[in-house]
Amino acid sequence: MAFKEFSKEEWIDKLLVFMNEQVEEAGEPIKLVEFDFNEDKEDSINFRERFSLKQDDLQKILKICIPRNYISIWSSFDNVFCLTEEGQGRAISVMNADTAPVAVGGDINIGTFNTNAPTQVGHHNTQNIEYVLNNLIEQINSCDGEEEEKQEIKARLRKFLEHPLTQTLITVAPAILEKLQ
Repeated sequence: MAFKEFSKEEWIDKLLVFMNEQVEEAGEPIKLVEFDFNEDKEDSINFRERFSLKQDDLQKILKICIPRNYISIWSSFDNVFCLTEEGQGRAISVMNADTAPVAVGGDINIGTFNTNAPTQVGHHNTQNIEYVLNNLIEQINSCDGEEEEKQEIKARLRKFLEHPLTQTLITVAPAILEKLQ
């Protein structure tokens, strides 16, 4: 597979799932399972062979995962890492999303519906969640705080909304993320 065949996020998911599978197979805490992604080492070879990936492309994925705190440098050796709790959480979310059953609902027929106030008819309160998140962003932007503080809270909100589980639960998360750019 060519590196461009999947998105950056899909490659990150593949790497984290690969690492989590090894952790679960070892039956050890994540901090005790090390991964050596040097070109001639078993972890690197196994991952690259599974996905027909070049070593340079694997390095690109690793460099993205470190600042996102999905993996951490395990020792002072180059390319030796361990999975973090955040990385394992994302891997488990991806694995669960792949096996989650797709809900198929029946038809709903609403005859006449009259209202004289703001009303929401729907599922999972999507409109309310979107309203609250948009309102929160507006309040952050208009508050009297320092610009650095505003950027910090927006970065934290962005990290929350980028998490795969959040995006599964809150379907409007990608649209809200655009407003945080």
